[in-house]
Amino acid sequence: VDTSITLSDTWAAMEGLVHKGLVKTIGVSNFEVEEIQGLLKTATIFPTVNQVESHVYWSQTRLRDWCQSNNIVFEAYAPLGSPDRNSGEASPIDDHAVQTVAKAHKKTPAQVLLRWGLQRDHVIIP
Repeated sequence: VDTSITLSDTWAAMEGLVHKGLVKTIGVSNFEVEEIQGLLKTATIFPTVNQVESHVYWSQTRLRDWCQSNNIVFEAYAPLGSPDRNSGEASPIDDHAVQTVAKAHKKTPAQVLLRWGLQRDHVIIP
């Protein structure tokens, strides 16, 4: 790993791809608000998207709100939960409340969890 290459260097190279017409947009993944703010100190192109894990057990509300207020798409992966994340905890898909809502609305738990993300204006990657 070449530690002399900074995030700003990498972002500038990605911006170069936009200027050359090789890509239309660029984004980030797993960035917190402060990391995006740091990137924006030198960036000339705002990230279009921030792809992060988000589900009912990890809503990331502060990050989502900040992204939305800055016109950055909040793209949620693992909307059904990440079972390896918290070993010993139930997965959201097995959550009693999710199961109850699903049964009441004649939907599957997965449908309930996906709808939760959609209602929060997430772009979802199931």
